[in-house]
Amino acid sequence: MKVFVSLLLIVMLVTGYSLAGCGKKENDEGTLTAVNSGSKTFVVTDSNGNKTTFKLTPGTKVKDQKGNAAQLSDLVDQRVAVVSEHSQADRVSQL
Repeated sequence: MKVFVSLLLIVMLVTGYSLAGCGKKENDEGTLTAVNSGSKTFVVTDSNGNKTTFKLTPGTKVKDQKGNAAQLSDLVDQRVAVVSEHSQADRVSQL
């Protein structure tokens, strides 16, 4: 019985961790080409011309070249680095 309960707890813990999110962070660089404040999204175009759309979250941090807080709209047509998880931006930094 102890073995059964222990196995059941292990299965429940593993299932809980798998549903918690992968935690994989993506790093992208390119030129900030568009900002849509209505849908809270922005587009970054890489050097190959590929466009990637990211979603802003309440926790998204935007920094200028000096590391100071900045407005995303001020970085349009600037090179940026984006750290994201599932296309939701965690951090946008001007390069």
